[in-house]
Amino acid sequence: MLELNLENEAKALGVPGLNRNDVYRKLIPLPPLEVQQRIVKDIEAVEADEAKARETATAAQQAIEEIVARCYAPNTPRRTIESLSTMVQYGLSKAMNEDGIGYKIFRMNEIVAGRMLDNGTMKYIDIDAEEFAAYRLSKGDVLFNRTNGSIDQVGKTGLFDLEGDYCCASYLVRIVPGPDIKPRLLAAFMNSSFFLDEIRKQAVRSAGQNNINATKMKNMEVPAPSLAEQQEILEEITGHEAERAAAEVELAAAPTKKRQILLDGIK
Repeated sequence: MLELNLENEAKALGVPGLNRNDVYRKLIPLPPLEVQQRIVKDIEAVEADEAKARETATAAQQAIEEIVARCYAPNTPRRTIESLSTMVQYGLSKAMNEDGIGYKIFRMNEIVAGRMLDNGTMKYIDIDAEEFAAYRLSKGDVLFNRTNGSIDQVGKTGLFDLEGDYCCASYLVRIVPGPDIKPRLLAAFMNSSFFLDEIRKQAVRSAGQNNINATKMKNMEVPAPSLAEQQEILEEITGHEAERAAAEVELAAAPTKKRQILLDGIK
């Protein structure tokens, strides 16, 4: 949590590495014992909240899974994602910046609890208005993470329902749902273990990354109940989604809180 600038200690002609003695000699802050005790107490409080949030998120996800499981019953009609969408599009593959130049661009880490989250630290992409118009996200778009070094992150999906001008990076695939599927429910289906277990079997590993192309994703089938049934399902999962989202936001904020406690304690 506390940066010691160990990158400066890395030495090697080939693969950078750390010399054990160099690390042992590295100075670290050592505040008075009473300050250390306060830091530990405050961090333990954050970790307790973190544990509760993790339990809440897990319980909420399990409740959603149980509801979605009913939709995957053998007698429920299914359709491919391609047939349920009006467009499937790769995101932009261009240099990003942190200077606020251009338009905000979503990456995988901004998928939180099944939604796209503007966490205040988003990157930007400097493109002209004409190009942006072709990639601008609209409310109800669903973003699918097609590649990651960890297979557990591949397939992670988020619903875009924010105001403002946003686009997405190339390792996300934009799905524009058609009139026969409610976007929130499509995102819930794609985040379910039923969908993820199957799609991850199709991932190809190359250069340290697990990849699923848009064609494989488009050919995946999801339940397609009637619109009236979809609305009933959404009403059932709404409360659980809100609980999970709040818990995921708290979990995402925990590392920053702990780091700030450390920094405040050693001032």
